[in-house]
Amino acid sequence: MNLFFDSNVTIGYVFKGDDWNTQSKNIFRCPNQKYYSQSVLNETKHKIKIIREKLFQGLLVLSSELLRNETIRDYLKLNDVLRFLNSLGFEESIKRKLQKHMHILFSEKYSYEVGKDELSQDIKQEANSLMNDIVIKFNFIQANLTKHHRTKVYISLGNKLMGNNEDFHEEDVAIILDAHDLCHTCNPLTLITADSRRKKDDLIIKFTNIDDVKDLRDFLIMKCP
Repeated sequence: MNLFFDSNVTIGYVFKGDDWNTQSKNIFRCPNQKYYSQSVLNETKHKIKIIREKLFQGLLVLSSELLRNETIRDYLKLNDVLRFLNSLGFEESIKRKLQKHMHILFSEKYSYEVGKDELSQDIKQEANSLMNDIVIKFNFIQANLTKHHRTKVYISLGNKLMGNNEDFHEEDVAIILDAHDLCHTCNPLTLITADSRRKKDDLIIKFTNIDDVKDLRDFLIMKCP
């Protein structure tokens, strides 16, 4: 079975604090032939730039606020840090990523609790190493996925998809058309996406040459299609 990755798979793989990181790492481990497209690459680059800056700033704010706030105990457990993090007013998507970073940091480095000075320094180091980690993950993606170049426009098919479901956006349809085009030379093909919905999936299978749509949520436990 050949796999075509939507951008939420690639973005999820790049950021260890992403909601889809575990699932993305699992599907990348599968031996199946894996594809993506220029549309996926463009959206991945765009989202990485936005998330990277917000996450970098979030880590620095958390690091400095831990030291600045005099009401915080000198030694902190994970729950103490999470409560403090939740009080800082981060937007929800970045807050979830920061929470996961703290879970990972505590599981990998601290047995029970940690001094806030040490924690602040380690969080700052997380921020400073963020760019290098992203580059490594992004290079892995490009080395392990085959990029398909679509040459046809498929205006009628794109309009048919968008006209039948308001959940289809132009970016979504461009990626679906890339996968549809790939099916002419690579079949059967399964689309892997976190945007899977029953009605959308049925329309994709009905109107395109894509054989199946798999929900990224299903790969929380390691398995292959």
